[in-house]
Amino acid sequence: MSSAYKRDKDNTNSRNLELYSIIGEHDNEGYPLSYCLLSTATAIESGKRIKALASWIYEVKEKYGIHPTFVHVDKDMAEINAVKEVWDPKVQLCWWHLKKAVRERLKKKKLSTTPYNVTGAHVEFSFIDRQFMPNGRSDARETEGLPALGTSASDKSDPTDEPNVSVRQFFPEQYRDTILELIEKHFCAHPLIPGYCPPNPMDIRKWAVRQMYHYCQDNDLREVWAYLWENWYRADRWPLWARSTFHEIPRLKTTMMVEAQ
Repeated sequence: MSSAYKRDKDNTNSRNLELYSIIGEHDNEGYPLSYCLLSTATAIESGKRIKALASWIYEVKEKYGIHPTFVHVDKDMAEINAVKEVWDPKVQLCWWHLKKAVRERLKKKKLSTTPYNVTGAHVEFSFIDRQFMPNGRSDARETEGLPALGTSASDKSDPTDEPNVSVRQFFPEQYRDTILELIEKHFCAHPLIPGYCPPNPMDIRKWAVRQMYHYCQDNDLREVWAYLWENWYRADRWPLWARSTFHEIPRLKTTMMVEAQ
């Protein structure tokens, strides 16, 4: 499942229409199953897009008996929540979209980062140091796939608490390739791949978190770690992209089949 839409920028879509599509995969080929042309511009009901998408998906499910094992999506939380409500499959974020989101955030110079619940992180993994946290102010808007899923802004400080906060960089470029390589390594890890990672889902996540955390800690990437934990590595975000949380391995890695169609 994927979406492609243009808002009213440059008057390319004056009616605020969004195009959604469901493409089925068989033998590495894509087959269009259904399209949804949607506009919620005038709707005032809470959760309007999720409800509209869920109604559409339900009709496809009931009429054609579609029960997917995997659903590949980008990081749109309305799509994800609608899919989970109707089908409850293994939601698998597209690697291209995940990589693009991380790369774009790492390029930004803005130091304020996602609200980081360091207490919750430490409770789950004792090797996470309570003192290793951003020195500057957090920004609730710095969350991939708004709205945020249970993030806490309780652990934050004022930028004036750190005299040198203005000279810090969010992410020095020399670390970019390693960060992205680690994320892809964690994305692909699975118990069915011997010798690559720990043999069970729980230990795979601990292994991945430990690797990423220590890399950020060793290079004093406090803001980057807060962003990565809250958006990708904490307990309720990890299953959206890590293959290891499901007993099978999907054939697809991206939604490029939908994009090409």
